[in-house]
Amino acid sequence: LQFQVSVQVLVIYLEKVLDLFAKENPKNGLKVRSKPGVGVVVEGLTEWPVWSVVEAQERIETAYKNRTASNMQRSHLMVTLNVTRVELNADGQGDTAEQKSTMNLVTLAGSERNRANDADRMKEGAANNRTLAALGSVLTSLADKQENPDKKRFIPYRDSKLTHILQNALGGNSKTVMLCTVSPADANHDETLSTLRYASRCRLIKNKPEITDKADAEIQVLKEEHANVKELFANLGPPDERLAKYKTFEELEAMALRKGDGVSVRVRVRPFSQNEDDDAEKKLIVNMNGNNTNLVHPQDGSQNSFTFEACYWSFDGYSQRADGYLEPAGEGMGTNGATYADQAAVFEDVGKSMIQETLNGFNTCVFAYGETGTGKNYTMQGDGANAGLVPVVCEELFSHIEAKKAAPGGDKLQFQVSV
Repeated sequence: LQFQVSVQVLVIYLEKVLDLFAKENPKNGLKVRSKPGVGVVVEGLTEWPVWSVVEAQERIETAYKNRTASNMQRSHLMVTLNVTRVELNADGQGDTAEQKSTMNLVTLAGSERNRANDADRMKEGAANNRTLAALGSVLTSLADKQENPDKKRFIPYRDSKLTHILQNALGGNSKTVMLCTVSPADANHDETLSTLRYASRCRLIKNKPEITDKADAEIQVLKEEHANVKELFANLGPPDERLAKYKTFEELEAMALRKGDGVSVRVRVRPFSQNEDDDAEKKLIVNMNGNNTNLVHPQDGSQNSFTFEACYWSFDGYSQRADGYLEPAGEGMGTNGATYADQAAVFEDVGKSMIQETLNGFNTCVFAYGETGTGKNYTMQGDGANAGLVPVVCEELFSHIEAKKAAPGGDKLQFQVSV
C-alpha cells in the first residue's frame, strides 16, 4: 500500500473564500464551483503534499499565522486532509486500485449580537451571521426532507460559500460529526438553548457515505441494471400491476437517503469564563447525564432536555498537570458526579473513528458550531499542552498509515497525503 497525503487550508471571510497558503488572493476571493463527476471544488486552492506529521503540522501552523497576520480570526476556518490510497500489484509494478478520500475539519465563526462600536467588527459579525443563517436554512431543509420524504424540497446550498463547500458533508457523500460547544452560564441561556435546538435538528439529517471511486462504478452498474429491468417489463406488454409497483431509480435513491448515516451530533460544555466567574450572581444552568444534556431556565427552573450521540462535561472536575494539560481529577469528581472530558477523550470518541473511516476510503467531516466564546477553537485547535482535534488528528493519521503499512499485505499499499 502507498498513502499520499496533502493539506489545504482556507477561510471564509466576509463571504470570500481565501487561501491561507497563498501570498495573494483574488480581490473577490476564490471561486467555488460544482463539477459533474467531481463535486464541489474551490478553484486555485493550494494543495501541499506532506510526508510526515511534522511537515503537516508546520504547514497548518503557517496557515494559522497567515490568518492572524491578515486579521481574519473572525472567519470560518477549514483544514482539509486529502488522502490517496494506492494498492500495488503483487510484483510491485503498476497500480491495481486507487482510492481518494477527504477529511474536512471545520471551525465555524460564532453568531453574535452587534454590541461592538467598531465598524469593521460589526461588518465581520454581520457577514458571519448571514452565513450561519444560510447554514441554518440548509439544515432545516434537510431535516424537513427526512420528516417529509415524499415532499420535494429545494436545498439552498448555494446561498453561501460555506454551505456550497460543505454540500457533501450535509446530506451528501460523507460521514459527518457536528461538535457543538455551549456556555454553562445563565447569562447565555437563550444562545445555549438556540444552539442545542439547532444541534438536535441536525440529528435528523441523513447522509449517503460511500467509498470513493468504487461507489461511482457501482452506481453506474446499478443504473444499467435498472434500465435493463425496465426494458424487460416494457417488452411484456401494457403496464400492469408489476410495473406499477416497480420503483424508479430516483425513488430508490430517496429510499437510500432515508436509510443513510445520520449526522452524528456531540455537545461540549466549557468552564465559566473569567467574566462569568467574576459575577457573584452567576448560575450554572447546564447538566449532563449520559447522552442527555439538560438546560435549566434561570428564572422559573423549567428544563429543556436533549439527547445526542455524546455529551462532554468539561465544566469542572479537572486538575492541571505541570505541563499545563487539563485532565480528569478522578471518576465522578465533577458537578452531580460528572467526569471531566479532556481533549484526549474528545479525540478518542471523534477523531480516531474519523481517521479510520478516511483511510478506508470514506469522505469525512467534523465541524464545530457554537456561539462566540464557547470553546470551538479550544476543541479544534487547542491551547498549549491541550492540543485540539486538528493537530492530534494529523499526528494519529500518520501513525495509522504506518500501522497499515506494517500489517500483513501492507507492502502492497501506498498512501499519498497532502495538506
